[in-house]
Amino acid sequence: CKTYRYYNHHGVQTLGMKYRPDEEVEEWKALDAIDRLEARIVLEQIMTEDDIAAVRESVAEEVQEAVVFAESSPDPDPLELLDHVYSEPGSAGQ
Repeated sequence: CKTYRYYNHHGVQTLGMKYRPDEEVEEWKALDAIDRLEARIVLEQIMTEDDIAAVRESVAEEVQEAVVFAESSPDPDPLELLDHVYSEPGSAGQ
């Protein structure tokens, strides 16, 4: 499916710049892939709106737990900055 990023790149917006008309953003919001999938799931009676709300709540809780974990974790060792960023020569496909 085709998706669209509603929000600006961080740097552009902080400079007070707009690079897309509001109308364009609103048109794409009306075509939001997740909203459309949720509507279809309810229409096809695969899940109820309450089921979908429960999934959203569960995901929000999981994300919040991950944020708390990340914020409470010690800072990484700067010497490990590039660890696991690149594959070792000859390790492709392993």
